[in-house]
Amino acid sequence: MPELSAFLRPSSLEEALAMLSEHGDGARPLAGGTTLIFSKSSRVDTLVDLRGVGLDGADVRDDGLHLGAMLTLTGLGRELRGAACPTALLEAAGKAGTRVLQNQITVGGNCVQVYSWSDLPVAMLCLDARFVLTGPGGSRTVAAKELFAKAPVRTMQEGELLVEVVVPTEGTAAGSAYQKFTRTDADHSICSVAARVELDQSGAISLARVAAGAVRGLPQLMGEVEQALVGKVPSEALLVEAGERAAKAARITADYRATAGYRQQLLAVMVADMLGEAVKRAGGAK
Repeated sequence: MPELSAFLRPSSLEEALAMLSEHGDGARPLAGGTTLIFSKSSRVDTLVDLRGVGLDGADVRDDGLHLGAMLTLTGLGRELRGAACPTALLEAAGKAGTRVLQNQITVGGNCVQVYSWSDLPVAMLCLDARFVLTGPGGSRTVAAKELFAKAPVRTMQEGELLVEVVVPTEGTAAGSAYQKFTRTDADHSICSVAARVELDQSGAISLARVAAGAVRGLPQLMGEVEQALVGKVPSEALLVEAGERAAKAARITADYRATAGYRQQLLAVMVADMLGEAVKRAGGAK
């Protein structure tokens, strides 16, 4: 944890950006603060608290759900449950840490300070979320696939802040699901999977996306699943095959929680299960 000489509380986004620019490498933005303990940088001596800059809203617009970066996971569930919010997003938010931590963890913080066990990045990648970044050079929008291709802090430019996440809403013939597997309720994930499916009028799969997390440092898209499923009517055998394809193609590492082989087997089962749940939801099943 850094040794601090200043704790700043801006009242607007513009003021926060100015403070970060003034203090340079010695300053870090503070969202929920749940990962601050992991910071080992001796250069950081200033925190800029973002809680008062007005980034905690959530609303539904024509182009999707607009989530403020400072919206907590508890707030996300409260504000968007019952709206056209993808189920995978609500499930990921509801499985991230304990209830106490969900009151602190923010949408933006969970998507910028990514660890292998992070929940929201897996769902965001699967759901084609877009991230609005604002800095000294203005604002720009980055797709989830680009943001999570490497550590997000390396994609973001100096002085930039994540201010908003835009998530497409689910149509009537679409469904999504998220699940993670842990050794205990309090442990980090060994494997996590988000799946999204859309069906055409004949009941065939017109879109299929799967993202996997916790099997390596960053979440990854399973393109092999889309190739295996699009244009076909879903069946148990088809979804099992898609899970096996995803597991074979995934980049997987081992750690003290699980071997790579165990994670591969687990991933195959979880992909098939989450695809099955997404298909049910796309067909109107509860």
